[in-house]
Amino acid sequence: MVRSKNGYYAVLLGPYATTDINSFKRDYRGQPLPPDAMLKIGTGYVETVWPPAAAGTVQTPTAALADQNLVLPGGKTWVQLASLLDLNRAIAVASRYAEQGSRVVRSNGGRYAVVLGPYETTGMNSFPSGYRGPPLPFYVLRNGTGYVETVWPPAAAPP
Repeated sequence: MVRSKNGYYAVLLGPYATTDINSFKRDYRGQPLPPDAMLKIGTGYVETVWPPAAAGTVQTPTAALADQNLVLPGGKTWVQLASLLDLNRAIAVASRYAEQGSRVVRSNGGRYAVVLGPYETTGMNSFPSGYRGPPLPFYVLRNGTGYVETVWPPAAAPP
């Protein structure tokens, strides 16, 4: 359960790879969902209130996800292929590069980044020489600042 900026509380499930609440409700196999259930990107929450954090700490949703440690040390970089609002489109792009270890990460702005890596690199010119896979029509190098969590593949291991 989380508290939002405006003081409301919400019970969260997920993340799930869907953009349609009706198909989600139809396919969901857990406890019955209330009629007012909705899909949210997950921004705007300021505190996790249950399960309770350790005594004397405040657990924010982003801090709870920081265990994935998507921010890389110097000399390592993510190769970001796309930044999309739609999770299903991001997964479709990432699927084309699955053999290269692609993943979809949610950013703190609510977008979904398709990334490869991490790779050892000293800059844009050094990356292509170590890459083996389909041509990359566009990419930028990122250290992971602003990446919140891996959402695809579901069991992706942190770097």
